[in-house]
Amino acid sequence: MTLYNIKIIFAIKFDLMYIQMTVSNIYVILHNGEEIYVGFSKDIIERWRVYKCAYGNSNLLAHKEKVTQYMVKHGWYNHSIQLVEANVCTIGMRARLAYWVTAYELIGCTMLNSVNINVDRKDACYYTVVCKRCSSSVKNTDMSRHHKTNKCLLLSKGFANRQG
Repeated sequence: MTLYNIKIIFAIKFDLMYIQMTVSNIYVILHNGEEIYVGFSKDIIERWRVYKCAYGNSNLLAHKEKVTQYMVKHGWYNHSIQLVEANVCTIGMRARLAYWVTAYELIGCTMLNSVNINVDRKDACYYTVVCKRCSSSVKNTDMSRHHKTNKCLLLSKGFANRQG
């Protein structure tokens, strides 16, 4: 086996590890068969165990979550968890959660999740950041394109933005 083959095998294994680390599962919690909450976790069984443990232990951080408080009020034995979507990329997860919450609301379910109706679903994972070079507001996905603009290049080299 040559060094070139070893590098390719390592690169493939590294890519698979990276993919495994950046995926998660979307689940729904049901109360007496009706969907009430959509969430995500890499290990849904462990997440369900955390909810059940938080039900009886008010010192746990998960006890203060809205869904746990709902379970305390109605009894955890009346709730169940179900996988909705497996191996979802964590980039853009808020948009996927908003999609599922909206879908369940459309069929008449009362969801504990709150979805910001002013956010465009396809842009839910985008946000505005400030460029460190020129102090301009830029979308996080446009930063590399912004760094190539003349305005950013000139301001980063110390040229003032002259107007008039």
